[in-house]
Amino acid sequence: RCFFPRYFIFRDSNDIEIGRAATLWVLLDLGTRSMTKLDVVKALMPDNSDLLAPLGLPAAVTEVSGTLQTEMRQPRYTDLDFNGHVNNTRYLDWCCDALGIDTMRGAYLKHFAVNFDAEVMPMQQIRTELRRLGDDFSYCGFEGDKRHFDVGGLLARQIKLRFPVFANLFTIFHLEKKASVLMTGSFFFGSSRNLGGRAAWGRVCGRAK
Repeated sequence: RCFFPRYFIFRDSNDIEIGRAATLWVLLDLGTRSMTKLDVVKALMPDNSDLLAPLGLPAAVTEVSGTLQTEMRQPRYTDLDFNGHVNNTRYLDWCCDALGIDTMRGAYLKHFAVNFDAEVMPMQQIRTELRRLGDDFSYCGFEGDKRHFDVGGLLARQIKLRFPVFANLFTIFHLEKKASVLMTGSFFFGSSRNLGGRAAWGRVCGRAK
């Protein structure tokens, strides 16, 4: 067993489902920087074969055929995690940066997928390619001809709020017309990139029902 799936279901205070997410994890050998399989870890994993998965495994990203926009990007310190490479949740941040402020102010991610193909390490120069076809988008990163990651998804129009908010105190992400999620600034910018902060942001925005 080399792959470890994790599933998330998000509900509001009325127990109404507002989103789902599926993630797939592997064990990384920090010496060889490659995927590994350890029997000792496998023995510690609980037997949950009797549980039904709430949704399928993450699918491969499909590259859309829209207009191409390219730029070069080099990892910054805040992109890195404990493993010394760019955290997979940062690829979604990079994608939102490429989509641009005007786009993201008027839209939200109705669903998305992130595929990890190879590590991005400090000092690497990554060529990113953004393609948009209507509200569909794909975003991928290369060093030379080697593909490192893929992001793909669908944008939906943002619901306009009719009351003032204090943007420095909280952020609201709309997942569907009848629901929104409120996250405090301390949670969104959590110090743990693996278990909170941006990782949590990616999971919440994962898939609107």
